[in-house]
Amino acid sequence: MTCSEPTPRGCPAIPGSGRRLIGRALVVALVALPGVTAVAAAPPIQSDFSNRAVLVELPETRPLPEPPASNQGLAERVRYHLRQAQQLGDPRQLGYAQRLLVAWPGPTFNAELRLLRARLNQSLHEFDAARADLAHVQAHSQRPGERYEATLLLATLALAQGHYLEAGEACQTLIQLRADLLAHSCQALATGRSGRPAQAYHTLRQALRQARTSEAHQLAWALGSLAELADQLALETAGSHWQSALLLTPDDLYLRSQLVDWHLRRGQPGAALALTEGYIQVDGLAVLRAVALGQTGHDQQAVALTQRLAQRFSEALWRGNLLHRREYARYLLDVVQQPEQALTQARLNWQQQREPADTRLLLRAAQATGDSSVSRQVGRWRDSQGSHQSRDPAPGPNGG
Repeated sequence: MTCSEPTPRGCPAIPGSGRRLIGRALVVALVALPGVTAVAAAPPIQSDFSNRAVLVELPETRPLPEPPASNQGLAERVRYHLRQAQQLGDPRQLGYAQRLLVAWPGPTFNAELRLLRARLNQSLHEFDAARADLAHVQAHSQRPGERYEATLLLATLALAQGHYLEAGEACQTLIQLRADLLAHSCQALATGRSGRPAQAYHTLRQALRQARTSEAHQLAWALGSLAELADQLALETAGSHWQSALLLTPDDLYLRSQLVDWHLRRGQPGAALALTEGYIQVDGLAVLRAVALGQTGHDQQAVALTQRLAQRFSEALWRGNLLHRREYARYLLDVVQQPEQALTQARLNWQQQREPADTRLLLRAAQATGDSSVSRQVGRWRDSQGSHQSRDPAPGPNGG
C-alpha cells in the first residue's frame, strides 16, 4: 500500500510543503493521484496563475501511529482492519493490515498472526499463501482452538474454489475437533455441493434444532448455510433462512448480498432496493442496487450509480488491484449489457473462485454470448465433483 492511498492517520507530509499545494505543484499532484480519471467534456485546465499562488488548503496531516510493540498489539491492530474491511466492504482496510504484517519480523510470527495473515490473504485472493500459513498452524500449534480455526479456514478455501472432496475431509476433521454448528454447517455445504443437497439440508436443520448455543455468528452461519442449500434445491425457505441470519448479524455483507440476489432472481427489485439502501460504498451491493434500479425505472438514480461504478472499477483496473472480479463481471453483464467483456471477466473469476454464484454468473455470460463451450467445461467439472445447482440457467449442449 502506497502513500497515495488514504490511511487511518493520513500520510506523512511532503517535506517543505506544509498544508498548501501552490501553483503548478497542484497540477502535478493531481495528475499523480490514482483516483483522478479523465471526465468527458471537462472544462479546460486553468494554467495562467503564478507559481506561488495558493490554489487549495490541505487539511493538517497527522503522524502515522506508532508501530505495535508486541505480537499481541499487532494482532489487535490487524484484526481491527480485517473487521472493518468485512463490515464496510472497504479494500483499503486490507492494505492497512497488509502493511502492518509486512513490516513485522517474520521469525517472530506466532500462530495467531499466521491465522490473521491467512485471513488477509484469503480476502486478497492469495489462496496458496493462505494455505501455507494454515498448514503451518495445523502442524505446529499445540492449541486446539488454533488448529480448529486453521481447519475451518482451509475448509472455507476449499469450498470457495470448488474442491469439495478436500472440503469434506477438512469439515470431518472439524467435527472431530469440535462438533459445533460451524463444523456441521461446513459438512453440510460440502455434502450439498457434492451432489446430496437434500440430505445435507435435512441434517443441518436437525443440528440447528438441537444446538444449545446462543452465539449469533454460529447461528447465522448455520442459517446462511441452510439458505444456500435451500436455494440449491429451489426451495421457498431460502429467503426466510437468509432473512433470519441477517437479523442475527446485520453487518454481514455476504448474507445481505445473498438475500438481495435472491430477491432479484425472483423478480422483487423493490426488496433488493430496501436491502441495499445506504450500501453503495460496497461494490457487490452497489452492483445489485444498480440492477434493481434498472428494473424499477429509477432512471436518474440508475445512471448516477452506473457512472459511479464505472469510475470505481476503472480505477481498480488502473491500479491493478481488482479484487471484486465477480462483481465487475456482474456489472458488465447486467448493468451496462456488455456480455463479451462480462464473459472474459467471469472466466478469469472462475479460475480462482467456484462458488455457486461464480458458476451461475459464468453460465449466464456464456448464454448471453452463445458460447456453448463454457457450458461443456462447467459440465465436465461438475461431473467430476458430483455437483448440481437447481437454480442455474439451463445448460448448453452437453452442459452440466
